[in-house]
Amino acid sequence: MLGTLSFWVIGGLIVFIVAGIISAEMDSAFAALVTLVIGAVIVEWGMGISLISVLLSNPLWIFMGLVLFAAAGGLYTVVWRWPEFIRKNKDTIMSSYTRWAGDRKSGQDNSFDAYLDSSDYDFNASAHAERLTTWVILWPFSLTWELARKPAFWLGKTVYYSLGNTLQRVGRSTARKLHDSSN
Repeated sequence: MLGTLSFWVIGGLIVFIVAGIISAEMDSAFAALVTLVIGAVIVEWGMGISLISVLLSNPLWIFMGLVLFAAAGGLYTVVWRWPEFIRKNKDTIMSSYTRWAGDRKSGQDNSFDAYLDSSDYDFNASAHAERLTTWVILWPFSLTWELARKPAFWLGKTVYYSLGNTLQRVGRSTARKLHDSSN
């Protein structure tokens, strides 16, 4: 019995972690809700911990934990995810600005700051409330995924370019030797 229960708890935790990472990458509040429900089901039925009992017996600790969790998620979102999102959309922002500035009449302010204050700028935080809320709620999954994949991408890119540069030098050296020996 214990082996089967452990199997389902471990399987449920794996599903919970994968669902959390996918939800964080999709920037979907609905997917975040599904992830939280999966987590609650694992705790309630998989681990046999009554969530209602825990909430009722420790309301102040739960509240403080939620405040700290939200503060950490907010910090992560403000410092990392939102600036990264803006950087990823640089081309969209710049082409939108160029269009907007070109449509301005002579004498109208067409500075970038005026564009940022205009309704044509689509990257105001209020326009991305669902995405920002998802990042705040799912920050542990998102941060884990970022820290796990970025070093792997960096290592792969470094090996690729190092190997390419080495092969380029070998090829140039070989071609130089062929050239020199034919003269």
